[in-house]
Amino acid sequence: MRDLSEILRDFIAITEGQVESARGLDAEGLNESTDFRKELLFELEVAMKTERNLTNQEEELVHELRELDARLERILTAGLATFEVLTGGGQAPVYNHEGRLTRSST
Repeated sequence: MRDLSEILRDFIAITEGQVESARGLDAEGLNESTDFRKELLFELEVAMKTERNLTNQEEELVHELRELDARLERILTAGLATFEVLTGGGQAPVYNHEGRLTRSST
């Protein structure tokens, strides 16, 4: 089994890849990074079960990972909001029973 610090460093590298892919609107790169992250998550969970208290270095790595995750969430949220605006929020204009143009959720 690998050292927890090594796993966390790999997790950070993958998350950095996710952030870059999200910034560049690279869906394929984001999906690939997310798949790698899923694989690493199991290894991290196993290591955390057998790990004693975190060292200062490990705590710093966890903090860095949390910051990257928060940045990734902000980027993805902003991207989603932008696409919703550009596409009309999934609502197409339709005429209602009174003959007025409204937005539909279809």
